[in-house]
Amino acid sequence: MSAEILATGVKESENKSLAPASSRGQFLRLHLGGETVSLLPAEQVMQVLTVATELVVPMPHMASWIMGAYNHRGEILLLADLSHLMGLGLISQQARSVANYTTIVVQVGPENAANRLLGLVVDQVKRTEQCELNSIQAATAEGNSEMGQLLQGYCSPSASEVLPVVDLELVWQKIVEDPISG
Repeated sequence: MSAEILATGVKESENKSLAPASSRGQFLRLHLGGETVSLLPAEQVMQVLTVATELVVPMPHMASWIMGAYNHRGEILLLADLSHLMGLGLISQQARSVANYTTIVVQVGPENAANRLLGLVVDQVKRTEQCELNSIQAATAEGNSEMGQLLQGYCSPSASEVLPVVDLELVWQKIVEDPISG
């Protein structure tokens, strides 16, 4: 009986210690080219990989931010240039090495939804950051309107910086709704 109480006590204390952390979110810090830094929600990041440019199959008549398709574990993964999609220029022109693309594989929507994986090509992935979820400030239409349309808002991982947080659902909608223009 005392072992059950002890086990229950451990579980309760573990739950209590996790409660304050639930208001903090994990984000992946990435460079979109030049000095532009942004954050992606880490819970939607499946994998970060390096893709050789010769393995990307171009897709004619698609928007300029769609770089092509890539065979990822037997599935076709659409690769999108996140920098270009956000109005910051082509990643292939900004990147130091065009032999490989740094690609973030993200799950957009429910995990069991079909065809909701997307490869986002970025200049560089740095590290993870934590932000208070309730302190994310809403994005405004000021500044770069293409970027502003794809943001969840802004968060401050430290007192000295405020970083844009990419809304992956809005990115997905932009790619699905407008795949042939751009």
